[in-house]
Amino acid sequence: MPAQKQLPVLKVMYLFAGRQRHSDIGSFLRKAEESGHFKLELMEFHIERSPDQDLSDRALWDRIIALLKEGDWVLIVSTPCNTFSRARFQRKHLGPKPLRTNTWPRGFPWLGKIDRAKVEEANMFVDNCLLACDVTASAGGIFLLEHPEDLGAVQGIRPGSIWQWEELLELIPKFGACCFAVHQCKFGGATPKPTRFLSSFQVNDPRCYCSLPKFDRLGSYKGPLPRDCGHVHEHKLIGKTGSQWNTAPSASYPPDLCQFLAGLILDAKAPYGRGEKNESLPKRRRVAESVEAQSPAPSTKHEVHVHEGSGLLERVKFTHAMLAQFYRKATQSLRDQNHRCQTTLKSLQFLRTVGTFLTCLHVETQGANRS
Repeated sequence: MPAQKQLPVLKVMYLFAGRQRHSDIGSFLRKAEESGHFKLELMEFHIERSPDQDLSDRALWDRIIALLKEGDWVLIVSTPCNTFSRARFQRKHLGPKPLRTNTWPRGFPWLGKIDRAKVEEANMFVDNCLLACDVTASAGGIFLLEHPEDLGAVQGIRPGSIWQWEELLELIPKFGACCFAVHQCKFGGATPKPTRFLSSFQVNDPRCYCSLPKFDRLGSYKGPLPRDCGHVHEHKLIGKTGSQWNTAPSASYPPDLCQFLAGLILDAKAPYGRGEKNESLPKRRRVAESVEAQSPAPSTKHEVHVHEGSGLLERVKFTHAMLAQFYRKATQSLRDQNHRCQTTLKSLQFLRTVGTFLTCLHVETQGANRS
């Protein structure tokens, strides 16, 4: 009897997966497994699924990072966004007070004990999610991270967003990552709910706008998502319906978006799914392999050797020395300018901090007066 063919294993880890639903990402991956082309190993973490999956437990994060270091994982991350919510900045529909802005992306320094604990826990979640993405890609896997789009200023104040964090933005050049935004209504959502993704594989779909968020000088959002999604929506994300905030029902992805994201993963991991090309490789590596495949074999008749005493080597050394001298002068000039501007810069930062504090105090005072 011939030996049974061993199926490749698709390892998927989903952090902050939410409650299990009939049409979530995991269900579409399990359905794809029925094709018989691969075996699925799916790990989904969320406290609503089990008390053992409490991601505020740092020991659990240690185990997660150790697993990801084994390599070849697909990591999906939906970072919690309650402390980042733009609804906190709405003065018409007063709700929970703001906790962070783009000036203080990790939280206001004047927060009270309870709010400070909320922000620090949320920051820990984001930091660990970014570390998990880095570890996954470094070990040969791929990642997909999601968070609401940074939509710019709300009545003159820029809310804080993880898309402003340098630690996140550094993943883009490090892994040739693709950053894109969508309107969820394009995937069957009841509202547009602008959402941004960061993936270590390339995405090509007309519903996905592949660009970092853009703003004008006042901080107002200028794209890449168009202002008009093309639909008329009765349900609004701002305010309350009865005792429930309108943002609550939109916390889960619509089924079509879950199916789309599952499809992206299967296409990126071509041997496991339906794709024809493995887009999970970092961009630089794919380009290098493409150039290498198309380039003719090197000719032995026209090889150029750089050796001591050749004119080419001397010109290279001279050019290198000139560039080094230019760099030193430019660096010193910038340091001098920075020293002269330091006092002015600190004054402006102080004034901006005071302005943000007074604005947030005004929002809280309005809420207290209305109560």
